[in-house]
Amino acid sequence: MSVGGDRLEPAGEMKRSARTGPGLRVQIVLALAGVMLLAYVPLFFAIAQVTRATSLAYREDAARSLGRAVAAHVAEVRANDPTALERTIASHAGDDGALAVAVYGPSREVVARAGPRPRS
Repeated sequence: MSVGGDRLEPAGEMKRSARTGPGLRVQIVLALAGVMLLAYVPLFFAIAQVTRATSLAYREDAARSLGRAVAAHVAEVRANDPTALERTIASHAGDDGALAVAVYGPSREVVARAGPRPRS
């Protein structure tokens, strides 16, 4: 044992200086948090892009399917009972269906329409 001032210290052991910065555990935790942030932020944006693209593709597919169903129904009604055409397309336009439906004749004139009128 050596004498260091008024206290006795074991031989071979040096006096520790006061800590001035964060400890090793804190440094490791901060480094891991930084790595996770660098890894997951781009991943979040990539997943968001894929989700948005999938959602848009689904909406487009649903709109096409709705259009085909309405067109088939309108064609059937037009062939069998032309007087019921307005009533039929009105049933397809609204909150539960298409926003607006228009039926055009062979010379491209509007035969029947339902939904809000287009702005001029």
